[in-house]
Amino acid sequence: MNVLLTFLPVISSKHTRGMDVLPPASIYLLAALLDKHGFNRKIVDPSCYFENKFMQTNKLPADFLDEIDVVAISSNTFNWGSSKIFIEEIHRMKPNLTIILGGIHPTFFDEYILKTTPATYIIRGEGEETLIDLLNALNNGTESISDIKGITYKDINGKIIRNLSSNMLEEEKYRLLPLPVFNEVPSGKYSAPPFESSRGCLYNCTFCGILHHKSWRAFTANESIMRLCETIKLSDKRFNYDYVFITDDCFSANHNRTVEFFNQVKISCPNTKFVLEGRITDLQSKEIIESIPVNQIHRFLVGIESGYNEGLKRLRKGLTTEKIEKILSKFKAFNSSHCLWCSFMIGLPWEGEEECIKTVRFAAKIVEEYSVQCSISWYSLIPSELWFKRSEYGINLNEEFFDLPNWFLPPRDPNGNKENFFKTHPKLTEESFNRVEELIFLYESMGIKLIDN
Repeated sequence: MNVLLTFLPVISSKHTRGMDVLPPASIYLLAALLDKHGFNRKIVDPSCYFENKFMQTNKLPADFLDEIDVVAISSNTFNWGSSKIFIEEIHRMKPNLTIILGGIHPTFFDEYILKTTPATYIIRGEGEETLIDLLNALNNGTESISDIKGITYKDINGKIIRNLSSNMLEEEKYRLLPLPVFNEVPSGKYSAPPFESSRGCLYNCTFCGILHHKSWRAFTANESIMRLCETIKLSDKRFNYDYVFITDDCFSANHNRTVEFFNQVKISCPNTKFVLEGRITDLQSKEIIESIPVNQIHRFLVGIESGYNEGLKRLRKGLTTEKIEKILSKFKAFNSSHCLWCSFMIGLPWEGEEECIKTVRFAAKIVEEYSVQCSISWYSLIPSELWFKRSEYGINLNEEFFDLPNWFLPPRDPNGNKENFFKTHPKLTEESFNRVEELIFLYESMGIKLIDN
């Protein structure tokens, strides 16, 4: 059995910021697992779809599927539009091809996707074990398909079948996962290798679209350092910059592990810089702040999200603006605040111009007073608690909305769509959007940069 693993680019322009930062770790990890279990596999990196012109023409080379039996596609909500076009094209080219979808978007919308695309199977939840089970079943005949947890498919009569959900990967099994085969990433296409040392988040923010809330699994600090050093070796000279992007949803969830990792990384990887993400309330102790390898931090991302207390409460952040400033003052006292990159969202479903401006002004304040860096982005309505409560905010959309490529881009983007944007931001008008943008650019003219561009 020959398996093609792939992940589609988000939008059609390869020069758009974000397309060239990280390769998709999922397909490179799954490739390592397929190697371990003896499957023949091929990786098609997102960058290839610019080279073969698919992103410009929606057509693939005639030999693209030669000797391929199964195509396994990893997808999130942002690249779903291009993934759907790709699925339709490979089905046109090879109608009997088995198409397996996995990732956060197919997990949420499995039945809709099976009704509206030629996909054969959808893997819900984590795919490391389920994909192997499914490929083994396909290799041995389909009689065992009904026993595989975590898949959705159509039976011979076209009825959609949702097998029992799979269990979350146990921490012991998680810690046995192989490293992704980053030695196969095309050279010169990406800024940095992604690195995962934990998975999940102990919290439950309403806007968050990760798979597992209130759960967190991690490699130990020692294991993480060993895997990090090996990742750096595998990635040697393939990436454009000398930093590693730690992709954990909440790297800082365990205090002792965080301190131990930081102390070890200064010794084991002294010349490597990092981008990572943590929760600001996890970082307030003197021990944590002192352990941070400030000279090795390219960006320490902390999601503040809102600049006023009612917004923070609605997002379930467990924060107040007063608490945020108190923690930032500690970082400033240790001369470490410059490594913090505080992110904010504006245009949340309940927000009009007034609420957006509160967040913009608070972000500008902490840049001025605490010497942190900030980035404000317009909120994108992804599958999350807010999506499932969207009608309460006057948002009348269904899953079909995400079939549109570029659905998430704001009006200022050349590829953006005003109509789509305001469907998910019902409290804003074009005029109020423009006034908020003008305020952001006014701050920039004053030397207070609030957009990461």
